[in-house]
Amino acid sequence: GSLLPAPHVPSFAELLTRAEEQNAQLTAQKQKVEREQMNLRLAWSVLVPDPEVSIAKKDIVGVSGPVVGLSFSMPLWDRNEGAIAAARGQVEEAEAILRATRLQLHQALLTAYRNWETATQQVEAFTQGLVAQAEEAAALAQRSYEEGAEDLLSVFDAQRSLLSVRRDYTQALFDRDMAWVTVERTAGIATE
Repeated sequence: GSLLPAPHVPSFAELLTRAEEQNAQLTAQKQKVEREQMNLRLAWSVLVPDPEVSIAKKDIVGVSGPVVGLSFSMPLWDRNEGAIAAARGQVEEAEAILRATRLQLHQALLTAYRNWETATQQVEAFTQGLVAQAEEAAALAQRSYEEGAEDLLSVFDAQRSLLSVRRDYTQALFDRDMAWVTVERTAGIATE
């Protein structure tokens, strides 16, 4: 394939949004926070009275008929404080890990994106002048040699410099594409 066409590049803010939506580690940690919040609600639910309604048919002193009973249990001494405090601690820990994971994602994505920008600027430096200047210098050395103003060694030196610039340009193109792959991998997304 060709290294010349650059991929379509979304803005950093768009990449960050997409990464937060699609990053597997972040998604797993969000699910863990939700699970711990459910556990906390469950620990609190023990304190809520649990009503029970019962219906029965009974004979009471010669009168028979339906009897409706309502009962509920209410914890007076066991306030479940230990389980609630433990569940609250688990929620806080899961939320802290989520914040740390999100921060690590942002930092890694920013670093990868800045590396991609730097690699893109290097490619632009080559396309905006370095390659053309090296080609022009090689052509000028060749003409000077043909006219007898320069020796063959200067022609070889100019051609060597041209090949070196082209090699560096190709390496810069490769580095730019690899930097973009790193951005995609860090974000946990696949772009076009």
